[in-house]
Amino acid sequence: MLKVILDYPILIILYAFCIILALIYIMCHLPDKSTNRKNIIEYIIFFIMFSIIMYSVVYTVLISSSVKQPISNESWKQVYTNNEHASVEISFEGEEQEKYTIKAGENSSDNIQKLYNKLNSDSVVCDVKITVSQGENKFTKVVAISKDNFVRNKVDLNNSQVTKVEYRPIEGFARKMFGETGTPEERGEVGEIKIKLGSSENKKLKKIFED
Repeated sequence: MLKVILDYPILIILYAFCIILALIYIMCHLPDKSTNRKNIIEYIIFFIMFSIIMYSVVYTVLISSSVKQPISNESWKQVYTNNEHASVEISFEGEEQEKYTIKAGENSSDNIQKLYNKLNSDSVVCDVKITVSQGENKFTKVVAISKDNFVRNKVDLNNSQVTKVEYRPIEGFARKMFGETGTPEERGEVGEIKIKLGSSENKKLKKIFED
């Protein structure tokens, strides 16, 4: 049931409407033997109806506004570093559709900071391109990255580089809530990536600030 609701949050309101109709029917067919008792029961039914309406609206908005996450049961495959000694670049679009590139193993602090900020804002960044290249040969996949797969490890983003990149294919995107996952919906992304940061600090230059 929860899986269906994650796919179609509007069903919460439809179920609530059915319950309210049943309560209205019960209220209209209450016996008239005791007016006071009938009034108390009516007040209770009205309270239940009001609660159902409020909860159904809140949960519908909550589920509808939740971000769809990449869904995968596959194992992670390390693509940087790799046995082919191929370079790895990650490119994504910023807020104003500007393109930014992060090259694994090199100081890309500014663009790493932009990706970090975008993940804090959106939780999941889609239409990310990961390109592996060797000489003139290149191979690109369109992927997504979620906030949980940006492994910072307390690294100073002003002096950072990507030290590890992992990839795995996905089934699609779906909402997750209360330990349940909705039905994956296919998009243009074929997989997701996980990146790990390391420091790019130059110890000699760092000592200038410490001596």
